Amino acid sequence: MDGVRLYGIFVNRARRACVLRLSRCGVGRCNAAVPDKMATSPAVCLANQLWLVGGSTADSRNFSIKSGCIRRKPGGVSKPTPRGRSAWARCVVMQNRAWVLGGFDANGNALKEVWSCGANGDWKKHAVPAWPARCMHAAIVFDSKMWIYGGVTEPFGDPLDDMWTSSDGETWQRDTTIPNTREAAD
Repeated sequence: MDGVRLYGIFVNRARRACVLRLSRCGVGRCNAAVPDKMATSPAVCLANQLWLVGGSTADSRNFSIKSGCIRRKPGGVSKPTPRGRSAWARCVVMQNRAWVLGGFDANGNALKEVWSCGANGDWKKHAVPAWPARCMHAAIVFDSKMWIYGGVTEPFGDPLDDMWTSSDGETWQRDTTIPNTREAAD
């Protein structure tokens, strides 16, 4: 964050989550306690603030951390489907928006959803992606595109071995440079 500090969320043995700040000046603890059951939330840096998105409480609200305090961000009319296990959704930042990709709903179903949110909390649901519903996948931004890879359609299910990319969150293309091992075996 801000090119100088790196933040991490840690849970101690008493299951209390706190925010640690690592900088060129050393390690320090922020005066911010992570909201209950949000220690496994995906976190991204957006508008020079650390954002926790969702929560393991199946809470779709988003929070930001700035200057050692945590505050709830205002949201628009629509918000993402509550995630049952936030660690199974993925979050990235692209085009000055936080993107929530896939995940697992409160009923145990993998999600086929793409949402984005600006720094002002304006959630937007995007077109249904071409990729299959998934959770526990990898997601990054590289070369001005979002990339997702793998994951599962249910916990302990067979892993997906596909990769998808999008430059706008609306149109997704399958990247075929990685061979599909299942198709090769058939």
